[in-house]
Amino acid sequence: MNNYTGQLLSRLLMLSLLGFWGCYNNAHLRTQQLLEPGEKVFTGSGVLAVGGEGMFAETGISGFRGEISALTGKEAGETGVYAGLGITEAEGYDIILGYQQKRYHRRSWGRPWKVGFEGEINFTTGGFGATGIAFHLRPSLTSTTSKEHRRYVGLHGLASLGFLERRNDFFGSGPSSYQPSALGAGVTLGQEWISFSGTTSMQYQVDASWIFFRSGGSNYAPGYLDYPSGPVFIVTASAGLNLFRPPSSSRRISRPTRRPAPARAPRFQTAPPSTKQQEFDPVTGEPLPQKAGPKIDPDTGLPLEPESAAPKPVQIDPDTGLPLEPEAEKPPQLQFDPVT
Repeated sequence: MNNYTGQLLSRLLMLSLLGFWGCYNNAHLRTQQLLEPGEKVFTGSGVLAVGGEGMFAETGISGFRGEISALTGKEAGETGVYAGLGITEAEGYDIILGYQQKRYHRRSWGRPWKVGFEGEINFTTGGFGATGIAFHLRPSLTSTTSKEHRRYVGLHGLASLGFLERRNDFFGSGPSSYQPSALGAGVTLGQEWISFSGTTSMQYQVDASWIFFRSGGSNYAPGYLDYPSGPVFIVTASAGLNLFRPPSSSRRISRPTRRPAPARAPRFQTAPPSTKQQEFDPVTGEPLPQKAGPKIDPDTGLPLEPESAAPKPVQIDPDTGLPLEPEAEKPPQLQFDPVT
C-alpha cells in the first residue's frame, strides 16, 4: 500500500466516524483471479461510500454495507450470488440480494479481463427514512490478478431506480411516494494479495464515480424531498477476504464398493508350455519324433533333474573281502593301413 492510498483510506475512515457516509453504492469487491471450471470462492467484504450529501435524503441504495458472496467458475467465466446488510442515514437498514455474471475476455497480449455485471435489489425499511425497494445495476470491465500481478484497474457503469415512500409526520401530512433514479460511470483501482498456498487472498479497492441523480414523484413532501437533481461525485473504499475451494471431482460413487480380495498364489506351479518347434527330415520331409521332455514331479509340478548314469558294480576280492581297485583302462591299440 503506497502513501497516497493509505492517506485516502484514513480520510475515508475519519469521515465515516463523523457519520458523513454517502447513501449510494458504486462498488462490489470480488476476487479478480481467473477461476477454473467448478472452482468456488467465498468473499466477505465491507463497503464505505463518501459523497452525495445534500442530494437525497434516501436513494434506496445503501452506501455503507457489508456483503458476502459465493462465485463458481465456468468454462469461460464465473457466476454467483451475494447478500448484504446496509445502514441508511435515517437510522434504518437495507437488506441486499444480488446476482453476478462475468465472462473472461482473453487476449493474445497482456492480461485477461473480466466483463460482466452485478444486479441487486435493496429492501429499505426501518428508521425515520423511506421504505420500499430499489433496483441497482453495475456493469464493469476489470483486469485480472495473479501472484505476479497484484494490481488491477477497471471501468464501471451505474444505473438505479427506486420506488420509495416516506412518512411526513414532521410536516403533519400523509406519506409521500417518490422514485429516485441515477445514471453514472467511474473508475476502479485495487490490489489483491494471494497467499502462498493460493487458498486465500486479501483485497482492497477504491472506486470513484460521477453520478447524475434525479428525484421524481407525484407528491413531494414540502421542503423535505424536493432536492435538486444534478451530478454528484462519490468515492468508495472496500476491503475483504477471499476463500478459494478447488473444483471437486465430477465422478461420484453412488454406492459403497467392496474391497477387492488379495490375489492368491497357485498351489501348484506348472511348467511353462514347450515352445520348441516341430523338426522335419530334410530328405523325406516327414516330421521327426520329438525328444522326450524333462520328467515332471507330480507333487510339486517342477521338472525333475535328469538321473545320472548307473554306477558300475564294485568287484570284491574273494580272498580279502575288500573292493578291488578298478582296472586302468587300456589305451586303444593302434591300427595300421595295410596299404600305406
